Amino acid sequence: MSISDYDAIFFESLPNPERHIDRLYTQAYLKGLAPCQPHCANVLEIGCSTGANIIPQAVLYPNSKFLGLDLSKEQIAIAQGMASTLALKNVEFVAAGIETLQRAEKSFDYIICHGLYSWVSADTQRMLTEQIAYYLSPNGVAYLSYNTEIGWRSYQLLKDYLVRCAQSNLPSNEKIARARSVIAAANQISRESKLLSQSRAVQFLSYLDTISDALLLHEYLNPHASGVSVTKLHSNLKCYGLQYFGDARPQRECSDDLLESSLRGALTSAKKNMHRAEREDLSDLIQPKSFRAALVVRDQIHEKRVDSSDTLRSLYFASPLIFLSEEDISEDNQTVCWLFMRGEDQPVHVSNQVIAEILTTLARHWPVPVSGQVLFLNDLTDVQHNEFMRLVWSGAIEVSSSNFTCTSLQEEMPTTSPYIRLQAQKSGLVSTLKHEYFQLNDFERSLLKLLDGSRTRADLVEAMRAIIESGQLTIAQDQAADITSDFLAAAVNMALQEFAEHALLMSRVSRKFSVT
Repeated sequence: MSISDYDAIFFESLPNPERHIDRLYTQAYLKGLAPCQPHCANVLEIGCSTGANIIPQAVLYPNSKFLGLDLSKEQIAIAQGMASTLALKNVEFVAAGIETLQRAEKSFDYIICHGLYSWVSADTQRMLTEQIAYYLSPNGVAYLSYNTEIGWRSYQLLKDYLVRCAQSNLPSNEKIARARSVIAAANQISRESKLLSQSRAVQFLSYLDTISDALLLHEYLNPHASGVSVTKLHSNLKCYGLQYFGDARPQRECSDDLLESSLRGALTSAKKNMHRAEREDLSDLIQPKSFRAALVVRDQIHEKRVDSSDTLRSLYFASPLIFLSEEDISEDNQTVCWLFMRGEDQPVHVSNQVIAEILTTLARHWPVPVSGQVLFLNDLTDVQHNEFMRLVWSGAIEVSSSNFTCTSLQEEMPTTSPYIRLQAQKSGLVSTLKHEYFQLNDFERSLLKLLDGSRTRADLVEAMRAIIESGQLTIAQDQAADITSDFLAAAVNMALQEFAEHALLMSRVSRKFSVT
């Protein structure tokens, strides 16, 4: 892929909790490392695009320093403009590759590299790994995303065919047009053939018909895009004094707790003499994944998972899981299981009453994290600790090092962060205070831009009325006659409740939106 391809069609930069330095900190901390606290860290992002990942982190941690690198001058200009508008002094964006940095004494506590390793040549992969090894601090943590060999293999032949059809010397829009015509023709043939419609290749082509031009171009028309096994990645890292230290999203790891019961016995015996990376490849063979993200640390570091309530008391926890039912799971009705779930997700079974009560407490405060000092007034037993950590590693419970600034309360004068309001001015896609992204409808977007903390709920209702009457916001014709004060008040309250649920509202005590 050329720089002109990236400038012509941006691969949209979005926030992701996996790439937040607080998440990297807690993942490493729970494995016995002593990483730098997020509020005073040096952070490097390689391939930062328009800065959507590190700008909100720079806002949150004013005493940390952030450097974003990207070869695209146009995308870097957008990132610089956003940082300038927010008057951020702790983040710098440079249109350059990591190889252009001056090799000085400076090191980084966190290095984030997303969407690069599996999408460049083998030579560039080696250079990238060498640079990460040079700049990563002794207790530093790097995030490195990649396509997996096993999961990606089923796509490889089709991807290579599309690359040949698209022709690498053509402009981006022509590459995409050629690929789209091939995908459309293949899908037309498959619709006329019951036999073909069941094939995995045709299912993949149907998926390609639904994705954006940016994803099609950068993921599936990139001649370098390929997969790598976890074992091979670990071997490559070892050459530079680094190691694979687990997946940045623990749910993807090969854990007995996360596997179907029918697989556990076979895997338990097979895993005994395997390195962590080999276990992950075995997991991918049984339950194929096409994408992973590695935690990378220095080779001399050894894992020691936390085993004390004191460690948990130093952290914060959150979970949206809601109690559903209590079930007897034994013939004599002496064994009880508590069932929790959220929306249409798979239910989560909890077999210990203390842990069930903790989940209930977390759900009551969601999305605000609760201090471990509040949750663990008494030490957990070994059984309780193991069950709690199972929920943590499965992703059912979120962990953070500090109490983020969101609130579950709808305060009289609701407010969101300046960064979120700035995003809402530009588009309907905004970052939440949990470092996720949220798509706003037109009404929500107009309302969110007003949440600077200076308006009461009544003021917001009248401000929204003025926006509608001025024609800046169009209401469906069947609702136009119902724009009463009560109707608008209900709509505003409903939107505010949605904002609170998705961590878009800030608490009154944290209006400065910073963690120091």
